[in-house]
Amino acid sequence: MVRARKSKGTRSQFERVTVGDSGGAIMQPQVPTQDEINEVIRLFSGGQLEAAERHAVALTRRHPNHPFGWKALGGVRRLRGQVRASLEPMKRATRLAPGDPEAHSNLAKTQMDLGELEAAEASYREAIRLRPEHVVAHLYLGDLLCKLGRWLEAEACFHEAIRLKPDAAEAHCRLGEVLAKRGEFQPALASFQAAIRLRPAYAEAHCNLGIMLERLGRFDVAEASYREAVRVSPKVAAAHNGLGNAFKRAGDLERAEECLREAISIDRNYAEAHCNLGVVLKEWGRLKDAEGSLREAIRLKPGLVEAHNNLGNLLKDLGQLKAAEAAFREAIRLAPDRAECHMNLGGVLERLGQLSAGAESVRKAISLRPTFVEARSNLLFSLNYYESSPAIELLDEAKRYGEIVSTRAQPKFTNWVTIGTKRLRVGLVSGDFNNHPVGYFSEGLIKHLDPARFELHAFSMASKGDDLTVRIRPYFADWTSLLGMDDLEAARIIQQRGIHVLIDLSGHSAKNRLPVFAYKPAPVQASWLGYFASTGVPEMDFFIGDPYVAPECEAHHFTESLWRLPETWLCREPPGHAPAVGALPARANGVVTFGCFGNMTKAGPRVLRLWAGILNQIPGARLFLKCHQLDDPQVVKDVTARFRSHGVAPERLILEGRSPSLGYYAAYNRVDMVLDTFPYPGGTTSVDALWMGVPILTLKGERFLSHLGESIAHNAGLPEWIAENEDDYVRKAVKFASDISALESIRAGLRERLRDGPLFNTKRFAAHFGDAIAQMYSTATRRKA
Repeated sequence: MVRARKSKGTRSQFERVTVGDSGGAIMQPQVPTQDEINEVIRLFSGGQLEAAERHAVALTRRHPNHPFGWKALGGVRRLRGQVRASLEPMKRATRLAPGDPEAHSNLAKTQMDLGELEAAEASYREAIRLRPEHVVAHLYLGDLLCKLGRWLEAEACFHEAIRLKPDAAEAHCRLGEVLAKRGEFQPALASFQAAIRLRPAYAEAHCNLGIMLERLGRFDVAEASYREAVRVSPKVAAAHNGLGNAFKRAGDLERAEECLREAISIDRNYAEAHCNLGVVLKEWGRLKDAEGSLREAIRLKPGLVEAHNNLGNLLKDLGQLKAAEAAFREAIRLAPDRAECHMNLGGVLERLGQLSAGAESVRKAISLRPTFVEARSNLLFSLNYYESSPAIELLDEAKRYGEIVSTRAQPKFTNWVTIGTKRLRVGLVSGDFNNHPVGYFSEGLIKHLDPARFELHAFSMASKGDDLTVRIRPYFADWTSLLGMDDLEAARIIQQRGIHVLIDLSGHSAKNRLPVFAYKPAPVQASWLGYFASTGVPEMDFFIGDPYVAPECEAHHFTESLWRLPETWLCREPPGHAPAVGALPARANGVVTFGCFGNMTKAGPRVLRLWAGILNQIPGARLFLKCHQLDDPQVVKDVTARFRSHGVAPERLILEGRSPSLGYYAAYNRVDMVLDTFPYPGGTTSVDALWMGVPILTLKGERFLSHLGESIAHNAGLPEWIAENEDDYVRKAVKFASDISALESIRAGLRERLRDGPLFNTKRFAAHFGDAIAQMYSTATRRKA
């Protein structure tokens, strides 16, 4: 999220315009009387600015060659908001009193407000030449140099202001801002703390201190700084913005929204607050409202990189992939060295099927920030889509990731608060305890894991839940949110819970907390379900698979020890909202309809070539593709063009975007058989297809992920639907499509056969998984003993 900007209205001590003694040469014998001068000063000081202006105008008429009247007129007009009208009187004052440093300083403030930065710099430097000890001029010259990006010169100005006036709180605060810009976070922190010691009620310094504490990962203390800023000055928009960020990070979206809306009510042109509000609304799932906030932020501040980046993430979620790509490219144009933007561009290019370009963008992010572990996780995940990614390449990349997080995680836990072993305390770490594939495949396990043997503890990274979350929460002894916690704090919480076996459900997918595992907060740690290759984290003891996805001959693909469940790696509760299995579509249509409802990123060039080859061998056959990418009309055009290049006419394709759950399941009643993707097969969509009576033709693989289709086929009792190679894949597709009666027979009995089989019998799966947990704990603790 965007950091809080400096608040307005906190520099009153130095904003005051001086209208007293001119300090310069008198150009005319007739000078204002002391009574005339005192009257203007009285009206000015009393806030009677309109009357003060009338008196100043009268003085300029009576004494046109004396600087006091012009200086007073310029100052009054500036304070009344008539900045342009104040410029000429201030210039006149400096001409009449060229030796008056205050006149030059006041002129510089007006020039700066009008954007005449070069002229303002010259005026400030003249004020300092005339009075080297002019603290205000040094301070505001520093501000001007900041606007020009001349950070070292600005820093020198603030140091000089502090030398001249050590108790100048504003100077310490401004110095802190420059140090922060240059990445010197600890010295910046000290500067903000010094400003607060000098002026405890300095709201802007509290805001800036909060920002610095956030950057240093000290989130709780940062929140306290924002709260103090709000207490000191409730109308400082930046303080509410910072507090909103703190609530968002902690997962309290309601209070985050309230704070950000308060910031905007104070300053409706606060682009950063609009941007942050957009992020919060996105988390709420209010995507259109979020888009409005982000576009308003860009309208107010076109160069706000974070707004373009966040808009790209939102458009990606809305399925507007080409528009998302454009947003990320604009963010990169504005900030070519911003690693996050390159990483996000890589993600959307990957979804568009441009795998090489996507990986190149993610690698660019890593080159900009070699320890950027989120980008390294994204690269690892995306490499699984590659048709040519050997397991050894994935392992080497995972080891590089593991070395970074393990080196960072110091010191590691070596003593654990494990209270007895009669009931093992099992911790599950995930950001997907909701309607998500991880939620679907873990729900049955969570419900049926034997409570006499195991006590479940949830460590969640989700900011909100849904109906699935509500269903599973009662099965946990406690539910802890890790949102807003740094890795060490999260690890310490887990260690204090006395967890015996800690299970990662994310791997290198989104919202993972693998760096927490690197601290070794539990004596036994394992990864399952959310990822399908080695995590690379040395402190991860086991990787859970089954005999098909994790054969013994491939154990060298992992840094973890492989632990095989006896039947299947995944199992889900039967989807109760799925409609009844319909009649075979081919009977009514007279032609076979192949289908695939998986992510189009999995459909690389080899996959499309084989699918087109199958269609070209079966006249009239159709291919039904349905996924989120096909919400984007441009993606539909691209897919159509790719098939056309292989000789497949557009009318033989059915291309649809997402549907609500019921519509998604019902769509399988329009499919005769599924053609699986490779080397990244279907998981959730494959199990769903089988439940709807639709068999899946899959291709034999050579690493954990590419074996997934084999595991599903064996556990569904359909081993003959596994093709040995690409030629066999085409041959079997043609063969199965030609036997309508056989397809009809499979469809009629598949759901009943599956109901008590390994893929849907969650009680049996939970019993096997419970035995695995106990045995992993026993094995690992025996090794350490």
